[in-house]
Parts: sequence; C-alpha cells; structure tokens
Amino acid sequence: MLLLTTCLTFVDTFTVGLVNPVYPQLVQSKVIGATSYAMIMSAANAAALAGSTLFGRLSDLHGRRVAIIASTCTASLGYLCYFVGFACEGHSDVLRLALPAAGRVVGGMGRAALPAPLLALLAELAGDPASTGQ
Repeated sequence: MLLLTTCLTFVDTFTVGLVNPVYPQLVQSKVIGATSYAMIMSAANAAALAGSTLFGRLSDLHGRRVAIIASTCTASLGYLCYFVGFACEGHSDVLRLALPAAGRVVGGMGRAALPAPLLALLAELAGDPASTGQ
C-alpha cells in the first residue's frame, strides 16, 4: 500500500508539473481561450466534488479497498489522457489540447477521493487503534 501511495503521489506531482506550464499556452491559443480554460477548471473542480462524494459512498457500502481501487483507476485514466494528449504533439492540435483537459477533469475526480481512504487504510495496517474506532 505504501508503494501505491508513493507511485500515485509521484505521478500526480509529475502531471501537475507537466500540465501547469502548458496552461498559459492553452489560454493564448486559438483552439482554446480563457473562457474555455475556466470552464475546464470549473468542470475539474465539480468532478472532484462529485468523485469525492461517489467514492465516499462506495467506501461506506463496500469498504475502503474498493473505493481506493476505483479512485485509483479513475485517476490512472486521467493520467493516461495526459500522456496520450502530450504524445499527440505535432499530429493533432485539438487532441493535444483536449486530452490533457479531459485528463484534468477525470484525474481530478479520482485524485480528490484518494487521500482519506488511503490514510485510513494505512492507519489500519499500522495498527492504529483510532482507525478501528476503539
């Protein structure tokens, strides 16, 4: 579990480091403007709120492990969109800009739901009595 947490943290930091420098280009490009950029960021924030709620409910119904797996898969799909979008450079300007934007929304949904169940699961694995309600 510690390896999973470390990998996700690294990939999250890596994608943020890759995507943040691209944002000024997105806003100044002819394909996407400031309004579209603001809509993408708003959609990412709304997806994060919805994802946290849905994965929290999933955790309540089926346990932390299922919620962690589901949110990890969702975040991974977002990362895949980032990498495929960046690989499209020189081939398709629309895909080059649209896939990282979709990755931001989908990845945000998965990442927002990961910290709480991962920390609870790590506390449980470490034998912390507070994690079991004792």
